[in-house]
Amino acid sequence: MQVDAVAGIRRVSGWNVPVGAVSRFEFYDRARAAFAVLVTSEHRLYGCLLLGKGVLPEPTS
Repeated sequence: MQVDAVAGIRRVSGWNVPVGAVSRFEFYDRARAAFAVLVTSEHRLYGCLLLGKGVLPEPTS
C-alpha cells in the first residue's frame, strides 16, 4: 500500500516526497491526534498512511 500511495503522490505532485516509518503504537498516537481521519474501502492489511500538510517551495527541476 505505502509503495503504491507514495508512487502516486510523487507522480501527481512531481515531488520526491520524504517517507518514513513509525512503530505501531506511535502510529496510533499520531492518528488519535490527527485533524481528520479518512476511512476507505482498502482491503490490504496494514495499508495505513499518515500524511502531513505543509507549505513547500516550488520544485526546481
